[in-house]
Amino acid sequence: MNKVNMGLFLAGLVLLPGCVRVPTYRSKPLHIFKNSCAYASTHKGITVSAKRLNRAEASYIFDDRIKNLSDVEIVYLSVYNINSCDYIISPEEINIPYLSYIDLVKKTKKTSSVGRLSGSVAAKVVSVGSGVAINVLFMAAPMGLIVLPLATVAACVGVASYITSLAFLGGGIKSIVMNRRIHQDLQEKIIDKKIVIESGEKYEGLIFVKSSDYRPDFAVTMHEKDNEARAITFDVNL
Repeated sequence: MNKVNMGLFLAGLVLLPGCVRVPTYRSKPLHIFKNSCAYASTHKGITVSAKRLNRAEASYIFDDRIKNLSDVEIVYLSVYNINSCDYIISPEEINIPYLSYIDLVKKTKKTSSVGRLSGSVAAKVVSVGSGVAINVLFMAAPMGLIVLPLATVAACVGVASYITSLAFLGGGIKSIVMNRRIHQDLQEKIIDKKIVIESGEKYEGLIFVKSSDYRPDFAVTMHEKDNEARAITFDVNL
């Protein structure tokens, strides 16, 4: 039985890379929306553009892996600073309720990675438990009467358990890798912290809002990096 288990283990190591082949995920740039904005305005050398993404656009940006965000509206926001001063944009100065990066991580988990990995452990436990039960039956049976049948059953149960375990493990690893890629992309695109836009620079980001909290009219206020009293407000209308 030890030789059988060792053989299954080695076979599992060979098969595992095939089980964890993760689909390609490429981060897509936001500038594809710059020419289709519903709102655009320039004031004191600052140009703000905005649009609400439809389902097709949102699915394209995140490779159709944000199905759990069906109750969320996504707003694209672009700021081009040709003022001589650096400006700061902050989610606290955009007067619409927004979801933070942590909120999105909770909502966009494609699958339960922990559940899949737990399934792998459970399958292994089943394998071990089956082996113990077979050994007990073997010891209780008359010598030689059921050796071959039980050996065959043991091999079948072992193979099935290892295959099940590999399937769960491979699925769990795929889920972890894909979630990490999606979350990294979200973190790079979301506006949920203060961002300095230096003179001559352009910034693009996304605001995520619950559908129940979304409204097409909201204000975006920015102030000079070195002088908070000098602020510019844009009344966005989508």
